[in-house]
Amino acid sequence: MKPLVTQKLDVLALPLQGIQLIEASAGTGKTWTLAALYVRLILGHGWQGQGLMPPQILVMTFTEAATAELRDRIRERLAQAAQFFRGQLKEADDFLRHLQTALGTDRNSDHAARLDEAAQWMDEAAIYTIHSWSSRMLRQHAFDSQSLFDQKRLDDAPALKLKLVKDYWREFVYPLEAKQLGAMKALGTSPEALLKNIQSLWQKFEKTPGGFPDAAQDPDPKAALNAWSQWQDTCLHLEATARQLLATHMQSALSLLAKALDKDLKGNIYVAKRHAYFVSHLSEWASGEDGDIETLKKFTLDKLNASLKKGVPPMDDVHGVWTAIGEWMLQRDAEPDIGFDLLRHAAVQVGRAYLQQKKRLASFDFSDLLQRLHAALHAEGTRLPQMIRAQFPVAMVDEFQDTDPWQYESLSRIYGHAAVAGQAAEQAASAFLMIGDPKQAIYSFRGADLQTYLNARHTAESIWTLTDNFRSSQEVVNAVNHLFSAATKPFGEVPFESVQTPMPAKAASLRTADGQKLPALTVWHLDSEKPLSGTQYGDAMAQVCATQMVALLNDRVAQPGQMAVLVRDGNEAKKIRHALAQRGVRSVYLSDRDSVYATREALDLACILEAVLKARNAKLLRAALTTRTLCLSLTEIEHVFKSEDVWDMWVERFNAWHQTWQRQGFLPMLYKMVHEQDMGRRMQAEGDTAERRLTNLLHLGELLQSASLSLQGETALLRFLTDQLANPQTQGEAAQMRLETDAALVQVITFHKAKGLQYPLVFLPFVSNFREDKDDSLRSPEERLQEDIRLLYVALTRAQQAMWMGVAQRKDDFKAKETQAQSAISVLLGRTSADDLQEKLQAWARCDDIALVRAPEADVNVHVPLQSAHTDAPTPARQPTRTLPRAGWTASFSGLTRNLTDAHSPSSDSGLAREERWLDAQIDNPVHNDFQNDVSELGEQALAIAAPPQYNDFPAGSAYGTLLHDLFEWQLKEAWPILQDPQSLPVETKLRWQRWWQTQAESLQLSPEHQALCLQLIRQCAAAQLGSDQHCLSLSQLNSQNAWPEMGFTFKTHGVSTQHMDRLICDALHPGQTRPSLQTQQLNGLLTGFMDIVLEHQGRYYVLDYKSNKLPSYSLDKLTGSMLSHRYDVQYTLYIVAVHRLLKSRLKDYSYEQHMGGAIYLYLRGIDQEGQGVYFSRPPFELIDALDKAFKLHSPATEKGALA
Repeated sequence: MKPLVTQKLDVLALPLQGIQLIEASAGTGKTWTLAALYVRLILGHGWQGQGLMPPQILVMTFTEAATAELRDRIRERLAQAAQFFRGQLKEADDFLRHLQTALGTDRNSDHAARLDEAAQWMDEAAIYTIHSWSSRMLRQHAFDSQSLFDQKRLDDAPALKLKLVKDYWREFVYPLEAKQLGAMKALGTSPEALLKNIQSLWQKFEKTPGGFPDAAQDPDPKAALNAWSQWQDTCLHLEATARQLLATHMQSALSLLAKALDKDLKGNIYVAKRHAYFVSHLSEWASGEDGDIETLKKFTLDKLNASLKKGVPPMDDVHGVWTAIGEWMLQRDAEPDIGFDLLRHAAVQVGRAYLQQKKRLASFDFSDLLQRLHAALHAEGTRLPQMIRAQFPVAMVDEFQDTDPWQYESLSRIYGHAAVAGQAAEQAASAFLMIGDPKQAIYSFRGADLQTYLNARHTAESIWTLTDNFRSSQEVVNAVNHLFSAATKPFGEVPFESVQTPMPAKAASLRTADGQKLPALTVWHLDSEKPLSGTQYGDAMAQVCATQMVALLNDRVAQPGQMAVLVRDGNEAKKIRHALAQRGVRSVYLSDRDSVYATREALDLACILEAVLKARNAKLLRAALTTRTLCLSLTEIEHVFKSEDVWDMWVERFNAWHQTWQRQGFLPMLYKMVHEQDMGRRMQAEGDTAERRLTNLLHLGELLQSASLSLQGETALLRFLTDQLANPQTQGEAAQMRLETDAALVQVITFHKAKGLQYPLVFLPFVSNFREDKDDSLRSPEERLQEDIRLLYVALTRAQQAMWMGVAQRKDDFKAKETQAQSAISVLLGRTSADDLQEKLQAWARCDDIALVRAPEADVNVHVPLQSAHTDAPTPARQPTRTLPRAGWTASFSGLTRNLTDAHSPSSDSGLAREERWLDAQIDNPVHNDFQNDVSELGEQALAIAAPPQYNDFPAGSAYGTLLHDLFEWQLKEAWPILQDPQSLPVETKLRWQRWWQTQAESLQLSPEHQALCLQLIRQCAAAQLGSDQHCLSLSQLNSQNAWPEMGFTFKTHGVSTQHMDRLICDALHPGQTRPSLQTQQLNGLLTGFMDIVLEHQGRYYVLDYKSNKLPSYSLDKLTGSMLSHRYDVQYTLYIVAVHRLLKSRLKDYSYEQHMGGAIYLYLRGIDQEGQGVYFSRPPFELIDALDKAFKLHSPATEKGALA
């Protein structure tokens, strides 16, 4: 292998032919260099032949974001160069001036025109990710690559893999005998577990060319299972033998053992307080009970003799019991290790099936793109390499340290020495430029392979280095140089070359307000008597770091947007963000890769949507109202549950959201919900997570709106959301949580995400942390440690002006009797033992630009933001003063009676103010104070008579009112089992009733007394004869043939005036009696409602409505007063209009006088009082007819029209 020689890069002298490698340290202008080489290629400088154009220059990188940035940077550079050659650029860098000198000035206009043309052609530039380029090559060269012209990306690869694993499970696991199932521990307990367990093997097979091994190399699972079965049979035989021996010699064997436990055996192994347990356990085991293996291991002959006290002679196993147990335990420890063979068999079998399924479906996933192109390029007799090289004579691969064997072998097949050997000069003109930094190879979890880069390094004709840092201050560069120069080969065979800054440096040193320069690197040493656990270190250092950041902010040294905290993972991010939030410093986490479907907002939204679809389901609505996303306070929730009017308002609101969903779509409904609930303000009042929560909610809205376009109906969308909650990762990148704000906040970001970025101030509070790989990792511990060092290099090279680092002695950094550290920071320090941290840190302190300090004490000082003197005070938001007519309007009785006003005192408040007051209204409350007045007026002699009715003792509130409604509905549907003899009820009905009632009672936490009172109320209401005339009826007479519960209706309305409708009702029903006025408005759209029960009795049709309101008494006067105060007269009039319309369309000889019974309002709590709490009314036909005609009008009704 030839020795590797590096040389400093001169961008004008770099040969544009053959294989060239450019190693660019962090911040040394890699993208600038790439753009400069692009300009050279466009103008043909150093190229064999005429210059190239953007479609001929292949530029590859590894992310879509990087391709977009490269495209923009190159376009800008081309446009700038065109201006320079045209003489329009006054200031230009040395590169452009030297390039012009090399090309000569006589063709400046031609060069400018060519650069302009190239800049305009950049939209078609061949700048791709490696995967998109592979896909494009397979399509464009379908014949030569033997690929299908039309292929689609596999939509749900995880689901297909799981299906194939289940097929394998059925084929291989199901036929096994029960005694063989113990051998399947390595596979897992389910197909899902098996899929997870074979992932690492799959990755190993897919990581390098060659793929899955030939079937001839597959392990034989039957042979492995047979070996395991033989071992198990031997184990069972030896166990049975030992049991039999102990059972046969039980008394003498256990007697001798008890004596040995008392006198001869060591007490630290056979603890005295467990002696009785040992003897009883052995006895039970000998009798056939399952044994505790760890306990039984203590009673092998070898273990017993090894545990004897000093001077005690060896035990004599006269019965052979302890020897037999020992033989059994030895056999148990000799279990054949067949787990790997079984997993390998499963991996290759399922893997091959997966490949076949993709081929059958003409589909591909990301790994297929590279593998198929690799196979096509290496096919015997193929001309594909020459065709691609002719299409792209030059390939520049950015971030080449993140390559893998598939990518490198494919590119070598096209541009390698063997590919161009023997070609004509004009055909062989090609260049393969690799640009990367092996010190920043940190993506092995994505398949990147540093060894592949190192192999490619040896094939390069020249290795060029970039050593001028254009990112950081001179002091920061000095500090980083010192850290890595002092270490022994921190990057293995890749040498660390110190970098320098141009003069003057691009970034200035950090200074205090009085001009004092701060250290470029401050190392906080968190001293402790014992090594700290990860939790202890993380918690303490987060507080220290947050304290120092607040001090810098309050001293006006920096602003929050200039600060970045680099972390390894989300747990570290949570610690520092929590510490900052405690001190009033807002931050944003830039590396959140979790699915938005895994958030609390997604769960809340599913709960809310269920209630939107079924707003009259009390259980669903209660659950929705208690979600955090709706932002109701505990007081508001309690108010909703206690007030029937407020409850009805929420039912109406959820119904309105549902109608918006049906008519306009999901996203408009969500926006309406957010606006009406004022969620932004409410979330802000609840804490500093408001932006995160609102972003998640709106992101979910966009995803669900998009999904709704391909789904049928609202229920299907809810099912889709439920599926995503069960498996949040199936939606890929589209569902990854978005950045909640772009404000200038402290940025918390992972090391991996920070690569390629730069920040003025960088904080590294958790660099002493480390995380060992799991047993199934594809990396060795040494490879993990090397990558951690490279990750630390990435973190240390992000700062422009200054950085801070927190170090401490970490538990398990050094394992027992080992000198190899587990953390990257300890390796960088050259540590060899657990107690040399302070000593090794002194070597860092020798650098003038590094300050080593004891970690300062954390405090709770709060950040005080700098207030601008010129900030204008916000003006209060304007409030609407009038209501605009709406063409598409939906209302119900609750909407009509909202904001009731005194008949003689019309309200002049704004709609928003009235809404706030109405939210405080209550109907089903404890008995009004009027009751006390009534009692005092009656006098002491009538006190007993005026006592509250017994059913007023039953709790009040919307939840209890809903319970009573549900009880009547259930009893009606089941033919009133509550009135029947329990012994005569069918068992099924009895069980269903008991379960239903128990569930309801438990959900409301009803006491036994209240449960008994409730059931007594239902029985009395169901059995009573309501009314005193010939048309009296009993609820027990109702059944599915003559009663229809929860009947809904909808009217079209066209400009109906509530004022005139109210006047008609007041004149016809209880004329002259005072009642609140309806809010003045025009009804345009739909009027909806639900009637508790519509029933037929003796040829007449009635509307029956249950009321659970509490009244001081239930006399007719009190009932009438309650009906009018709540405007139930409007409610039952509308109900009668609805039934009137229905009967007209259904009954041939319908007559209002003959067929309309009227409205029955049953105040349930007054059933045992005089009049039975019944209010009855049949509005006059003239009123019903006038309203019926008004709702039919197709033009706005006026005072002289239908309602005059």
